[in-house]
Amino acid sequence: MAGPDRRIDAIVLGEFGRGFAGRQIWQLAKVLKKRGAQLWLPETDGPVEVDDPEHRNLMRMLAAQSEREALRSRNRSLEAMRAQTCEQGRCWAMMPDEVSPQP
Repeated sequence: MAGPDRRIDAIVLGEFGRGFAGRQIWQLAKVLKKRGAQLWLPETDGPVEVDDPEHRNLMRMLAAQSEREALRSRNRSLEAMRAQTCEQGRCWAMMPDEVSPQP
């Protein structure tokens, strides 16, 4: 993106929750602005304006939703792993043969 012959003038993000978490969006927006490129989101109906208070509030809300979804996903994965351990005798750190050696 730094070169004068770059072909990217915007990035369009279709789903915020799968693209960013926490403060990552602010870091990317600053880099894109510095490089003369834009970030577009469906929620803003066009380019994100980091200086616009409405856009900043929207970005905060989207970041919070994204973090919540990441936590939900992590918890679902951990619960599935626990269920496999309890119900199927699987072990998280070792192969089943290492857990109960065959005589």
